[in-house]
Amino acid sequence: MRLALTQWLAVSVSVLNTTYSAPAAGTQLGLLQNLTLFTLGVSVFLPARSDGGAS
Repeated sequence: MRLALTQWLAVSVSVLNTTYSAPAAGTQLGLLQNLTLFTLGVSVFLPARSDGGAS
């Protein structure tokens, strides 16, 4: 989820949950692994200006 606080500042928050099977070393059995990732980010947008022509 991204929330724009102003025209130049935004905050983002996300949760990612991944489950996968990985083979265990030295065996034919698989391990079920689960990863959960929490992220928090801040974005700053710099102003861009175009004068419509080349200098």
